[in-house]
Amino acid sequence: MTTQLTTGKFSTTLKWLLTFFLASNCCIVSAVDEKDSRRMITKEIGIPDLCIKAEIGGDVKIILVNSADNKLIFIGTEKNVNRTTIKVNKKTFTVNVPDKDNGPKTKVYIPVNLLEFIKINGDAEIYSEERINNTNLLILLNGACFVNIKSQGTVTVKADEGYELDNE
Repeated sequence: MTTQLTTGKFSTTLKWLLTFFLASNCCIVSAVDEKDSRRMITKEIGIPDLCIKAEIGGDVKIILVNSADNKLIFIGTEKNVNRTTIKVNKKTFTVNVPDKDNGPKTKVYIPVNLLEFIKINGDAEIYSEERINNTNLLILLNGACFVNIKSQGTVTVKADEGYELDNE
């Protein structure tokens, strides 16, 4: 197995600490900058192929991606990523991201190839990294959200009771 880390321009004082933790489809890669007290990490967690529904809670940035791998990828401060909970119940996976700790919003990359329904509970930004391939996806918003999705299929975005959609 070859791991390649590509970086842009960094000062010579930047130190990279790579930590690999392999257990139950989990890989953590950490980058530490001496000038920044907030340590950013990336964590991957596999979800079962049978999941067709997702519920996401918290102040989070969601990036919808096309991927054959059924893995969620979390990027954020070590504190927030490690406090994030993931539960699977039948055909639904639930992700709860804690409120940000004065750092950037935690990013959650979600493969949408098999999903039919996503419910967002919280203040979220939802993007697609590219034009997603999903024939029929329903996104229900329950919070102050910003949505910018490109799709080759039908994506329906609805606001839950008490919220209104504002098309800008």
